[in-house]
Amino acid sequence: MLLQYALKELTRRRSRSLLAIVSVALSMALLVSIQFISRSVNRAVAEPLSASGSDLVVQKRIKPCPFALVKRPKDLGAIPEGAVEEIRAIDGVRDAMGVLELWAFKPTGAKAEPTVVTGIEPGLPRLGPIRPVKAGKHCCILKDGRYFNGPETHAALAESSFARVTKLEVGDKITLAQDEFEIVGVVDAKASARIAAGQVYIPLKTSQRMLSQSFPDETDAVDTIFVRLHPDADRAKVSETIKQVIGTGCHLTESSSLTREVAGLSLLTGSVTRSISLIALVLTVLLILRTGWAAVSERRSEIGVLKTIGWRSSEVVRLLSVEILLQNLVGALIGAAGGWGLGAAYANNANLTLPKALNSYPECASTPAPLTLTLTPPPAAQMILAALGLALVLGLLAAAVAGRRAAKLDPAVALRSL
Repeated sequence: MLLQYALKELTRRRSRSLLAIVSVALSMALLVSIQFISRSVNRAVAEPLSASGSDLVVQKRIKPCPFALVKRPKDLGAIPEGAVEEIRAIDGVRDAMGVLELWAFKPTGAKAEPTVVTGIEPGLPRLGPIRPVKAGKHCCILKDGRYFNGPETHAALAESSFARVTKLEVGDKITLAQDEFEIVGVVDAKASARIAAGQVYIPLKTSQRMLSQSFPDETDAVDTIFVRLHPDADRAKVSETIKQVIGTGCHLTESSSLTREVAGLSLLTGSVTRSISLIALVLTVLLILRTGWAAVSERRSEIGVLKTIGWRSSEVVRLLSVEILLQNLVGALIGAAGGWGLGAAYANNANLTLPKALNSYPECASTPAPLTLTLTPPPAAQMILAALGLALVLGLLAAAVAGRRAAKLDPAVALRSL
C-alpha cells in the first residue's frame, strides 16, 4: 500500500519528482564518469610495467651521443652492467635485469633508416619487453620459432610487425650494422605499450660487443634496468639507493611517475580526481537532503490530513522514505548508466601514449613504436551497483531527516495552512 501511495505521489507531482531524479542523475553521472576515467587510465598506465614484470624502470639520461654505425638511442646513457647486480642486492629488490637498446644503421650512411635493436639476457626472459606469462593477453608473445638457447651469439628474435614489413621468417638472415644474424623466433610484442621494445632482439653480450666497436669504453653497458620489488619493500628507500648506484642523470619510472609523465593525465588521477569526486559527493548529499526537506515543507497540509485521519507518524515517515528512495534509485540508475557511457566514450576516443623516452623508436622507423596505452573499461555492473548502493545509503539519510521533521509536525498547525 505504501508503495502504491509513493508511486502515485511521484506521478502526481511530476515536476518536483523529475527535478529530484535529474539532480541525483547528474551527480551520479559526474561521480561515475570521473571514477571510470581515473580507474581505466590508472590500469592503462600500469600495464607497461605489468607486461615487463617490473615495478621500477631505471635509466640514465644524458646528452645524445654522436652518430655511429651502432649507437644508443636518443638521450639514453650507458649504465655499467655491474649496476644490475648492485641493484639486485638492495634490500627489498626481488630481481633486476638490464637490457641494451641500440640503433643499428646500415653501412650506407647516417641517413639510412636504423633498426631498433634490444639486447636481452638469453633464455626465457624473467623481466623486460618480451617477457612471456602463462595467463592474460601476454600469454602468446612467442608467435613462431623459439627463444635463445644458451650461448648463441648471432641468433635474433624479430618483432612480428617488423618481420611482416621486412618479409622475415624463422631461418632467414638479417644484417644489423656489420653483423649477420639468424632469425630463430618471431615475437608479438604489440598487445600493449612496451618499455624498451625493439624491432629485433639479440643476446645482450652481442649487443654490448656491437656497441663497443663504436664506443670502446662501453663494453659492458646496459641502458635500461627492469626492477621487481618485494611486496613489502620500502619504495622510497629503494629508489634513493638506486639513484646513488646510478649517479647523475638517473631517471626512475614507476606507475605513479609514469602517470605524471603521460601528457594530460595529471588532471585525471591523484588528488584532483579525489577532490572532484568529493565535491560531487557533497553536492549529491546536499541535493538529496534538500529533496527530503522539501518533501515535508511542500506537503505540510497533506501530512496534517493524513495524521488527522489516523495515520501514525511512523507510517508517514515510511511513506516519505519510500518516495525518496524511489527517486534516488531511479536517478542513480540513469546517472550511473550515463556516467559509464561518458567514460566509455572518452576511453574509445582517447589517444594516450607512453613517453617516447621509454621506447626509443626513431621517427623514421619502418614499424610504429608500441606506445599506445589501451584503456579498458571497468565492469559496468560493478559501477552501477556501487552507484545504487550509494544512492540507497544517501536516500536513507535523507529519509531520516525528512522523517524526523514530519514526525514533529503538529496536525492542527499543518491544517491551518489549508
